Amino acid sequence: MPVNTLWDNDEKTIIRVENEGHWTWEEFHHALENIVKMIESVDHHVDIINIDRPGASMPISSPIQHFQRAAQLFAPYSVLNINVISSPFARMLTKVLAGIPVISSPYVKHVESLEEAYALIEADRAKNSSAGTTH
Repeated sequence: MPVNTLWDNDEKTIIRVENEGHWTWEEFHHALENIVKMIESVDHHVDIINIDRPGASMPISSPIQHFQRAAQLFAPYSVLNINVISSPFARMLTKVLAGIPVISSPYVKHVESLEEAYALIEADRAKNSSAGTTH
């Protein structure tokens, strides 16, 4: 399947979403439903890392309504949703989309590497742990 969801670690605190090849919005929405099930299967906070594998591409049609649905689905869980984006063009497009109020969220972050994603999660958890919150 071009949009794969899996636990990133044995503690089940991070879900990794790996996008491969040419995926469809139907596959994207199926992955969203799977992510919610994974989050609800544990009794602790979970964050998400999205990775586009080389050659991955989203459908040509507008992503706004699809990303808006994702933001709505994840809102009750306060998940940190980190997109690992190595392509300069994709980073530029993401910055444009992040400026659209209906899909922007303080919980959505964009980084250039998986290492940056892990560091961001660690820093966020340390900050929230010292503040006594989950987010």
